[in-house]
Amino acid sequence: MKKLTLSIICLLVFAAGAAKAQQVLNSNFEAWDNLGSATEEPTNWNSFKTGTGTLISFTSQQLKRSTLKRPGSSGTYSAVIWAKSVLTTLANGNFTTGQVNANSGTPTDPSNFNATVITDPLFRAPLTVRPDSLIVWIKFKPAGTGADSARVSAIIHDNYAMHDPADAGSASHLVGKAIKNFAKTNGAWIRKSIPFTYPGPATNQQYILITFTTNKTPGSGTAGDSLYVDDLELFYNPVLTTGTMSTTTYYVSSTQGTAISVPFTLTGNMVTGNHVTAQLSDPTGSFATYTNIGNLTTTTSGTIPGTIPAGIPTGSGYRVRVITDNYPLTAADNGTNLQIYLASNAVTSAATQTIEAGTNGTVLTNSEVGVATSREWKYATAIAGPYVSFSPVETGATLTPTFGTYGTWYINCTSNFPNSITTTSNQVQIDVVDNQIAPSSMQNIDMNVNGTDVLVTEYPVGTSREWLYATASGGPYNSFSPMETATNYTPLFTTAGTYYVICHSQISGIPVTSSEVMIVVTDVTGIRTYQNENYSVYFFDNQLNVDLKSSSLNNPTIQVYNINGQLVGNFTLKNHTLNSIAIHISAGLYMFRISDVDTIETGKIIKP
Repeated sequence: MKKLTLSIICLLVFAAGAAKAQQVLNSNFEAWDNLGSATEEPTNWNSFKTGTGTLISFTSQQLKRSTLKRPGSSGTYSAVIWAKSVLTTLANGNFTTGQVNANSGTPTDPSNFNATVITDPLFRAPLTVRPDSLIVWIKFKPAGTGADSARVSAIIHDNYAMHDPADAGSASHLVGKAIKNFAKTNGAWIRKSIPFTYPGPATNQQYILITFTTNKTPGSGTAGDSLYVDDLELFYNPVLTTGTMSTTTYYVSSTQGTAISVPFTLTGNMVTGNHVTAQLSDPTGSFATYTNIGNLTTTTSGTIPGTIPAGIPTGSGYRVRVITDNYPLTAADNGTNLQIYLASNAVTSAATQTIEAGTNGTVLTNSEVGVATSREWKYATAIAGPYVSFSPVETGATLTPTFGTYGTWYINCTSNFPNSITTTSNQVQIDVVDNQIAPSSMQNIDMNVNGTDVLVTEYPVGTSREWLYATASGGPYNSFSPMETATNYTPLFTTAGTYYVICHSQISGIPVTSSEVMIVVTDVTGIRTYQNENYSVYFFDNQLNVDLKSSSLNNPTIQVYNINGQLVGNFTLKNHTLNSIAIHISAGLYMFRISDVDTIETGKIIKP
């Protein structure tokens, strides 16, 4: 028997680790050495032809390759052994993972045995794990009465040259064993599953010694007894374990799920095509109602990429577990609670607000389920957006709405959570009302003389309004008598002074106050004509008349200023005469200055 591929195969087996538990090499009996010769043997298996002992030279071929194979096998061949008479003794068919020792003509003599040769890789089968059972397909055909039983023996042992049958020294090195005697199979292939027991006393498994013989008792049976063997497998009961979750807090929204990775360990024999499914419990950790969150097709350990679905309720007691379908297993859960947040945010108070342009509304609060990493308030002018950022950007937990322009505005808040979860709140409608007056520029008027009409425009049209005035900017404001309630107001005051006029409108149920227009009222009594001993100044139509008939001024000039101090006329006068100067200016109060080389005099006059 050759083991040319031993090193490579062992490396493959051990590299697989838990992914593929250890198996006996060439356990499907597809590889053979010395085919067609009297010494042919399955690779990694041994018979009399590679045996040792004082009588080994008297043995003959009792093992060969067969094309008979078990039903459903993916292979082509099996191994067949047979019993044979040698001299006066019946030699049972026998092959093993160890080496055959033939030292006595008495078959039951203890010097006849199979043994692991731990110093020779050709006659040892390493095994460092503990299988649960041995599975093999056999077909046993006794040549005699059919009452005989064939035998399979698998002995797991430590670093010792174990014998089968065991000698006195072998007993203390036993770790485990699987032994089965079986009767004829009536010409059919039969699958045998033989459980291992682990009685010890040894605990450090290093090798397995497997033997197939045509009879359970050495030397018993009939020449021609045959045993076919195919597809041997060391079976490891599957063990499924849910791994430790590295992340314990997750976020979903009503529309967004989130990724989750569920590690698991799967050892033992599983059927190709097996599915491992990750399941999520309810919020209390119960799997009476569970959610499948991902699966993986595998027969080994791994990590399931899953998704916690959108809409999973908030809870702090979630668990995950894994199950398989071929072989069916259900693992215990991960052992620690998971926190899942159904992230959301809502703005309160959600009621529509009506506010005056430029004034603060009721504070809006963004309440969040989960711990947001950031948020932003935005506004739109249409109910469905698009929404734009405030300037500066508003990112706090609260927002006080204020808009400088009338109209209808819609505000919402977008919150960002871990796991790339984003939620958007309900929107709050803000109706901004306003009133504006025009012209808003200052007016200078005389007492008892009408000023320029002031018009109020309301957004939207108010249900009522009243014009008010004050003698100081900012009020207190007083009603006119009679009350002024039209959309326009004509300034008219009987007392000189500075007045501040506003319009107070009732719009959409709230009071709205316009900006102020300043009205300067001048008492023009006695200043339509300015007169002293040297001259008189007055307007007639569009002429400024300066009478200097009795004046002693020397080369005089006159400058005329409006109430705002702007120069509107500069003229040279002639002395000892009436100077009539054409000047086109609006009616109102004007100031003048007459000067010569020695004198400067000022006064006020009214242009009607």
